[in-house]
Amino acid sequence: MREGSHLLEMKRLIFILLLWPVLAWGAWKPHGLQTVRDDVDTTLHRTSIGGQIWNYPNGGTWQPISNVWVQSGSGANRKWTCNTDVLKVEQNRAGRTLFTVTWDDTTYTMIYQLNGIVLEDTLTGAVVEGFNVPATFGTPVIVGDTLRWTIYSGVIFEVIKQNGNVIHRFTMEPAFSLWAIEQAKLHPEWAGCAVATDVDVTLTNIANPTGTKHGTTLKQWQTYALEMGGQWLEYTDKPDTLDFPVMQGWAAGQFRERVNVNRMDAIMTGNAAAKIKHNDQVTILAAGIEDAQIAAQAANVDKNYGGGTDMYVSKKTSNIYNGLVRVTGVAAALGAGATISAAACSLKAEYACAATTNISAYRGLKPWVEGDETGTDNDDGDVTWNDWASDASEWGTAGCENASDAGADNSSDGSGYDRWATAESTVGPSFAAATF
Repeated sequence: MREGSHLLEMKRLIFILLLWPVLAWGAWKPHGLQTVRDDVDTTLHRTSIGGQIWNYPNGGTWQPISNVWVQSGSGANRKWTCNTDVLKVEQNRAGRTLFTVTWDDTTYTMIYQLNGIVLEDTLTGAVVEGFNVPATFGTPVIVGDTLRWTIYSGVIFEVIKQNGNVIHRFTMEPAFSLWAIEQAKLHPEWAGCAVATDVDVTLTNIANPTGTKHGTTLKQWQTYALEMGGQWLEYTDKPDTLDFPVMQGWAAGQFRERVNVNRMDAIMTGNAAAKIKHNDQVTILAAGIEDAQIAAQAANVDKNYGGGTDMYVSKKTSNIYNGLVRVTGVAAALGAGATISAAACSLKAEYACAATTNISAYRGLKPWVEGDETGTDNDDGDVTWNDWASDASEWGTAGCENASDAGADNSSDGSGYDRWATAESTVGPSFAAATF
């Protein structure tokens, strides 16, 4: 969605939902980047996107944790594992990286097996005869969150584990780069050739992409995505992603990262001592979902439901609820310069709706605070029927009902109207799911 248009800016996307009972997100509800929440026992959290962290630490505040490589096995069977945060990773001595993601009791895996480096015609995918550098692995050097091998004379391979992402980095020392350039010049008929990694890929429960691209989303789960992010090139420790991108080449069972030889030549001509590095990054992206119902019953107007697992929306006289939904973290997940051309919010009806029931979504204007209560009195500045935050932060009209299409986004201080008067979208009646 482009700024300046009448479409919503995603980092402030807020829906006000009316006239529909009980909305739910499923057995495990996303609750921030590293956690999901059980919808029966709302005090129980776990990370099911890689690793298993239960109520860490001891049921307290969730936080990024150490990316420690732990060795197991011996000899040729040794392997190193990071399984304590968002993306579970296992690396063995033979250059194989196993990525594991678990979602709704289904396991998704990607096996990345590095074989070596080749010189490739990027138009046909054919390999220049005689230029096939096999990778040789032994025991890695472990430096912090990095595993490091010298896989060939002048070529260093690293696996770098961070919260939510894993980087494969190839560093080509000047002598190797100059040799590769000279080898390529022996084959002028191979126009556009590139130095490429030779990688076998095995995907489980993930569709195999094909073609040449720069960044690939492998699998999407609600607000999470497993992505083979765009590659980038560094030289003399300076990233230059715009002028020298590293392209992905996907085929069935095969993945290559290509650095154009002409670009390598230009780098080395300007700096004969440059170390050329190319990187890929497997990442779990997440855009957070915040939601809360607010209740109009006299006994409930000061209660917060932000920690609940269902969201009731109803206009029944004796049982009035409105629902609030907000998407956060989109800008950080997409990165600078990204353009959002469309967006949708999908909701599921847990129970049947009346034949005359409609549901409408409105653009919200207040910076309401989700909270984590499940129907208890608000005592720490969370959203209720009466207040969008603390007791001093009252809705213009209780229930987020002070509406005007002239309303401005008041997310900075909460002044002005609560929401727009005209719905962004209305669906119904008698449906089991809705997309706005």
